[in-house]
Parts: sequence; structure tokens; C-alpha cells
Amino acid sequence: MKRSVIMFLMLFVFVFAIAETAIENVASDVFPTFENDKVRITFDPNGGKIIEYLLKGYESSEGGEHYNLLPPLAATYPAEIEGSGIKDINQLLYDVEETDRGMKFSSKVGDISISKEYIFQPGTYFLEVELTLSNDGDEEYETDEVQIQWGPKIWSPGLSKTMGKRYSGAVVYAEDKVKNKALGKKLGLAYTDFHWMGYNSLYFAVVFFNSPEITKGEIFKSRSGDFWVSAAYDARSILPQESTSFTLKTYIGPKSTAVLKDHGGELNKLVSMGLFGFLTKLIIFLLKTIYGVIPNYGLAIIIITLMIKLLLFPLSTASIKSMKKMSKIQPELKKLQAQYKDDPKKLNEETMKLYKIFKVNPMGGCLPVLVQLPFFWAIYSAFSVSIELRGANFIFWIKDLARPDTIATIFGMPINILPILMGVAMYLQQEIQGTQHSQSDSAKYMKFLPFVFLIFFWNMPSALVLYWLTNNILSIIQTLVIYRQNEK
Repeated sequence: MKRSVIMFLMLFVFVFAIAETAIENVASDVFPTFENDKVRITFDPNGGKIIEYLLKGYESSEGGEHYNLLPPLAATYPAEIEGSGIKDINQLLYDVEETDRGMKFSSKVGDISISKEYIFQPGTYFLEVELTLSNDGDEEYETDEVQIQWGPKIWSPGLSKTMGKRYSGAVVYAEDKVKNKALGKKLGLAYTDFHWMGYNSLYFAVVFFNSPEITKGEIFKSRSGDFWVSAAYDARSILPQESTSFTLKTYIGPKSTAVLKDHGGELNKLVSMGLFGFLTKLIIFLLKTIYGVIPNYGLAIIIITLMIKLLLFPLSTASIKSMKKMSKIQPELKKLQAQYKDDPKKLNEETMKLYKIFKVNPMGGCLPVLVQLPFFWAIYSAFSVSIELRGANFIFWIKDLARPDTIATIFGMPINILPILMGVAMYLQQEIQGTQHSQSDSAKYMKFLPFVFLIFFWNMPSALVLYWLTNNILSIIQTLVIYRQNEK
């Protein structure tokens, strides 16, 4: 009995090994691939569709060599064809042929020959889809409105909800304006006059270009909630022994400012530079320039922080000195508040006199901070959208500056070190400046800032938190130096 069981198990393992090898061999024959210097794409002859779209030079979040734009286990994928009049055109078994332009899939239903060709431009991320219907019969053939569709969206694993919500969604470039549309519960947009439209994730994009033969572009959600982009073409009549083609040009690739600029077509507008775009562009330029000399983006961020600190040194110095003066007159302010607690008007007058005697400007500590806000906003935008920071290693546990520096997860909550260090640094800065011990109304609220910033930055990219932490450390050093000079 035992021998028969052992023999059965050995036979099962042997058959399984043969079957697995056979499946691998069949898969290599069944799923053709196209590869150039930019992409490696796998196709499925059943439907003539793309099932894997790998971008070279961009690692996956799981550590793979290339980044796959397509969600795993997608049941249907580009290019989907609707309105051709051919039943199950997206499920037909196609013959495959590699051409000097790309990959061509051919099939036939009745008297209609179908050709779906994927055309790649060398050295670019442009992909052209060309659908050709040929009428081999003796009667005229009519199509409905034909649509070439891409969906569902782009796979973005590891992207936080905050960043995903802010930077992912439908995007349309029309009337010289870029319009970003969040993926709400109901999404249905149609444009007849547009330059390009598509889906925009934080670091990658799929964009359809308009052309004279396209009647409209659409962005919509399917019943399952998946996101789709569609280019529509008018219905056509195909005479016997004639053919017609539907062509769609797309950009499918990274949102690198340099790459997008090289591709033209105003694609650089895909990258959101924020409210202070000119500053954002300058910071991205500095980031790349410094990295060219010191190949570590973490160190480049620290150097940029130091540069901005030096630029704003006079303003921050004025702010620190103003806050120091305010802390010195706190005892006098308390006396006035106790003396005129029932006379607000008199209290205000005496307070202004006190400020004048001690040459204190109550807004002196706030105005310099407000001037620095554009720089902070530009830093936020630059370090959020820079694809160069994606997967960039800094030191020790910080392996990706585009993501939080999570070292562990406890009860579903990520433990991030940089935000904690930043919160501690902010608290120490306030302690040195006397904010934590001040009894003024504004200071009471300021005491909670370290905690508020800790929560705000918790799931932010490490690059952004590293900037703010470095800025806090430099501010502490600056404050100590100023206070020591005043004591002398």
C-alpha cells in the first residue's frame, strides 16, 4: 500500500513537471513580444491585445527590473475596438507578424479582413494603433461609430491615497489649458476640440492625440468602475474590394520633464508645477544639476535646502529676532492684561505703546515666514512630481525618496522615522525660541504645530520630509547662533 502511494506521488510530480514545461513552451510561443530601447511589450494573439507594457529604466515597486504599466490580471486591455460591426473582434484569434514598424495582428470574419497593427517610433514612447478593415466580398459593408479604447487606467502600486488623489486622474489639454479631473463616482467627459487627453498618474501617463479623422475624445468609467479613454471615428461604408483604416497616435510613458519636452506636443504640461511653477522648475533644475555632480538625490536635497536657507537668511534672522523680543516683553504684556482686563480698548492702546517702547513689530515674526511660503510650495511640488526621485536611494533605511521611509508596520499602521525626527526638531526649535512657554494666544496654537506637521507629513514622500527636517535643523542652529550673539 505504501509503495503504491509513493509510486503515485512520483508519477504525479513527473507529470506536473512535464506539464509545467509544456505550458512555459506554449506560453513563449503563444505570447509574442516586441522590444526596443524604451519598452518591452507582450501581446495576446487572442484579441490582438497588449497584456504587459514594460518601461525600461524604471524599476517596479516590487524590485523588478522594469515597470509594468498594466494592472495585473486585467481581463481586457488595449486596444479595445468598439463599433466595427464585427462580433467578438476583441476575442478573435489573430495571426501574428513582426514588421519593421512593430507588430501586426491579422484575422478574418466572413468577407471582412481585420488588421490591427502596433507601430513604434524608435527612440520614443510614441505608439500608433492602426485598425484596418478590408471588404473582400461583393457587397458594401457598413460600420457603426468606431472607438479605439485604452483601459483600465495605469497601475500605480505603493502610491499613497493622498498623492494618488492629488496627482492621478483624467487629463485633457484643450483651449491652451490643461484640465485635471479627479476620478469621482460619476465621470463622463467628451471633447470634440482638444489637443490630447488621457489618464495621468503621478509618474506615468497614457495620452491620445487628436487628429482630423477623430470626431471626439471621451473619458468615462465602466460599470465595474474602471477608467477608460476612447477616441471615436465616424461610421464608414467600405465598398467591395476596398479597405479603410482608423489610426490613433498615443504617448505611453514616464512623466519626466526632459523626456516630455523632447517628445513635443506640449506634453510637458502633463507635469503639474503648482502655483509657483517658475520656482518649481528652478528647484527641479537644481536637483538634476547637483545630482550630476553628487550622484545622491538625498544629498542634493540637503544642499538645495541649505541654498534656500542662505537665500532667505536675512528674512529668517529678522523673524527670529522679532520672536525673541516678543518673548522678552511677555511679563509686561501679562501685567497689562491683568490691569485692563475689563477695558479691551485701553488694553489695546497700552499694548501698542509697549510695542513702540521696545521697538517690537508684532507681525515681524510672521511676515518673513509668509515670504518663505512660495519656496515651500515649490519644494512640495518639485519633490512630489519629480520622477527622478522614484526609487532613489539615500542612506540606510531610506530606499525610495518618493515614498514614506517605512521601517515596519504595527497593527496596520506604518512606522516612519523621518516624520518623527521632523516633529522632534520642530518641538526643539520652539523650545529654544520660547514658544512652548509663551502664554500669548498665538503661541498657544503654535505649540501644536509639531504635532500637526507630524500628521501632515506622515505619509508624504521622504524627499519632502527630508527637506523640512533639514530646514528645521538649520533653523535651530541659526537660532542658537543669533541668541549667543545677542548675549554677548
